[in-house]
Amino acid sequence: MPRSAEDLSRTSNFVIGEMKVIAERMKPLTVIHVARRLAPVLLAVQAMRAGSDDAVADKASAVKFDPASPEDALRAAKEISAMQAPERAAVSFVPLVEALAELSDNDTNYVLEACLSRCQFLGPFNDWRRAWSKHAGSPADDLKAGEIMSMAGNVLALTFNELMEDLPSLGLPGFDGVAKDAA
Repeated sequence: MPRSAEDLSRTSNFVIGEMKVIAERMKPLTVIHVARRLAPVLLAVQAMRAGSDDAVADKASAVKFDPASPEDALRAAKEISAMQAPERAAVSFVPLVEALAELSDNDTNYVLEACLSRCQFLGPFNDWRRAWSKHAGSPADDLKAGEIMSMAGNVLALTFNELMEDLPSLGLPGFDGVAKDAA
């Protein structure tokens, strides 16, 4: 179903900690480039979601780690894997962490810029500020790593949820909106 002009210019509001954030819709070609770069990560997430368990997901969300430290992220992935319900023992976060670790710096920077350049946040003096500084080519100086990852994650979730909603209406084979097992 085609989107209206209002839908195409829509923004999303969310909160990270106590910070208010507004995210504009990502441009369609940027979505394609981001999806291409994140394809290995998206496949790992798809595999995880296919075997996820709500009780495990609740416990897993409580595991804390430093996103800037691959070693700490791998430790957290192993800790979460150990929580798996016996019937879901094959589900692991390790492939996701490995897929993230294999992203090149250029791909990581591209994805972060694509996400953060769409965001504004309420600064310390109640002024709306861009999360990505185009002239500096980096995130705003007063954003912390966790805030950067949360903003990017929110934008990606919104973007890919919208993309998945669009696929059935594009007439692509295998995207008829009906699950194969349900037919």
